[in-house]
Amino acid sequence: MIVPMKKVSLVVMDKDKDAALERIRELGVIHLEQKAAASAELNRLLDRKTQIEVTQGMLRTFTPKKAGKGGSRSSQTPPFSGDLVRHVVELSGRRKALQDQVFAAEREKQRFDKWGDFNPQTFKELAQ
Repeated sequence: MIVPMKKVSLVVMDKDKDAALERIRELGVIHLEQKAAASAELNRLLDRKTQIEVTQGMLRTFTPKKAGKGGSRSSQTPPFSGDLVRHVVELSGRRKALQDQVFAAEREKQRFDKWGDFNPQTFKELAQ
C-alpha cells in the first residue's frame, strides 16, 4: 500500500545539523530539503557583526599605550557603537588612500633619482 508523504518542517541549529540528519535517516525519511534562514534583520545584524570584526582587526594592528602608574588596561573587548565602527572604517579608508599617495610619490622620486642631484631653480634660470 502506498502512503502519501507528509511534509514536516524542522528547525535545527547549524551545529546540530549533521546529527539531526543522521537521526532522520535512521527513521526512514527519504526526501530532505534544506532552507537557509534569512531576513532583513538577520542580514543587518550579520553585516554589523562583520563590520565590528573588521574594526577589531584594524584596531589590533596598533599597539596600545602602556598604562601609567596605578592604571591598568582592561583586557576585555570594549563595546563598539555604530558611530565608532563607521569612524574607524572611514579612518582606515583614509589611511589606505594616504599610503597609496606615499607609494606614488616614492615611485615618482625613484623616477627622478636617475637624474641625480640638481636644483630645479637651475632649469628656471636656463629658461630665461
